[in-house]
Amino acid sequence: MGWYVYEGALEGIASAEVEFGGRPAEAMIRAKTFEPPAWFGKNISEDRRYKNHSLAHQLPHDPTPLGSKEF
Repeated sequence: MGWYVYEGALEGIASAEVEFGGRPAEAMIRAKTFEPPAWFGKNISEDRRYKNHSLAHQLPHDPTPLGSKEF
């Protein structure tokens, strides 16, 4: 699992990524039956607004790096 807390122009956005290992069929079952804790919030997996490409285009165009933190 990875945590990402964004800073700068994207401050206020935080995301968690959960991956399920093993054989594809087993991983799919684990993913479909996963019960996230309530504090995970909304599932944005399929929300195009939160894909890396979309987030990058929301940034001001300057040489300052995004600076996300991984926990």
